[in-house]
Amino acid sequence: MRQTDSARFDRTNNRALRVCLGIALTIAFLAAPIRDSATTLKHQASGTIASRTPAGIVLLKHVGQHKTQWDFVLTHDTQIPAGVTKGVRVTIYYHEDNGHRIADRIKVVAVTAAK
Repeated sequence: MRQTDSARFDRTNNRALRVCLGIALTIAFLAAPIRDSATTLKHQASGTIASRTPAGIVLLKHVGQHKTQWDFVLTHDTQIPAGVTKGVRVTIYYHEDNGHRIADRIKVVAVTAAK
């Protein structure tokens, strides 16, 4: 009788161990994507292109009477449509990396005459 009690105790412990391990792995898999998405936040900025080079774009933003210039770095992965030149109103979707704004995608909002 003593062996059956011991065997039952071992089965119960093994089952509890498997349940705890399953819960721990589930939590670990669910927490991993949250951590990765928090480090690469996506932003967007709209304005008129002040200048463009192969390596970057300067966006002129108007907020009331204030004008600010934002610099964006262009990479080989940046999606740039045709016609993105000085004076064009665009929305730039970007992320920040080491203090630099890295342009991911550019969307033309309106074509205006350069002043």
